[in-house]
Amino acid sequence: MDRLKQLVSKRLQMQEQGPHPNADALSAYAENALSRAEQQRVLGHVADCKNCRDILFLAQPDSAETQVVAAYRPARVWHFAFRWGAVAASLVIVAGGVFLTRKEF
Repeated sequence: MDRLKQLVSKRLQMQEQGPHPNADALSAYAENALSRAEQQRVLGHVADCKNCRDILFLAQPDSAETQVVAAYRPARVWHFAFRWGAVAASLVIVAGGVFLTRKEF
């Protein structure tokens, strides 16, 4: 039985696997950025080629959290408006206090 396993293993290793996809194609496959036809071609090759399968496995991110793309957040306009609103309110309070405490009308 062991001899049969060895024979099958050797035959599978000897099979012609065709040209390997380049690194860009494997990276694009890992990022799900290929067309359907290219995905099928790479998937067919990866199904037979242990080396490419290992490379593709190593190209996968560790978790789904690492796949999140950082988004640009513009500065909040209301933050600046609130700051200037607080300055204006302070000036109104000071001016009102000065006006009300002044004895001359």
